Amino acid sequence: MLQCVADMNLSDTCGKVGVPRQLVIKRDSSSIPDAVTKAGLILPLVAKPLVADGSAKSHELSLAYDEYSLQKLEPPLVLQEFVNHGGVLFKVYIVGEAIKVVRRFSLPDVTKRELSKNAGVFRFPRVSCAAASADDADLDPSVAELPPRPLLERLGKELRRRLGLRLFNLDIIREHGRRDHFYVIDINYFPGKVRENAWVRTYIYGLPVKPRAKPIQEKIGIISKLLETLKNRNVEKGWQQMVFQNR
Repeated sequence: MLQCVADMNLSDTCGKVGVPRQLVIKRDSSSIPDAVTKAGLILPLVAKPLVADGSAKSHELSLAYDEYSLQKLEPPLVLQEFVNHGGVLFKVYIVGEAIKVVRRFSLPDVTKRELSKNAGVFRFPRVSCAAASADDADLDPSVAELPPRPLLERLGKELRRRLGLRLFNLDIIREHGRRDHFYVIDINYFPGKVRENAWVRTYIYGLPVKPRAKPIQEKIGIISKLLETLKNRNVEKGWQQMVFQNR
């Protein structure tokens, strides 16, 4: 789906949107270094599994610092050039013509010195799925500024037309040091945990956003329901004693 963004070549007075250069590897990890060299990709590279089964592995990312370590990756996967972006990404939820943008913490920038000193493959959970919000963080304005609304509206409209979708989300980053240059690094045609996202939940389903109960409140609620169930079985007293003895 990222190819749709690349084909658009979207650029106007509000900014430019592109896709990091990438390469699909379907098999044979030993051939990855040569394939990367032929494609002209520049290290470090982000590796994303092509598996989309909702498992923990499907949400795992790897960052490869050197050519030799590429052989340690497990195909099928997508290799994508890592773009420094100030450690912040923007999750853009699109429902029809409505757009909602939230900030999320992401991977920190990689300096040339770090690239020369580090080697190996570093694995971590997919950052776009992380719950750590950056909306209220004290960030450099050049990093925290949201992408221009007109640019997102144009991008969303074009993707709806090309993909035939009305519900999807984008992971967008701003290239560090270039205020108006953005990259789409991922597209999800059905946003994960859609019912758990307050905005999408309210917009689509018209459901109220229920605050998450505190753990102790949950425990009290469970105990109360159990006591109510046992009330007519003449064991309430024994159950209460067991509960309080184990507090």
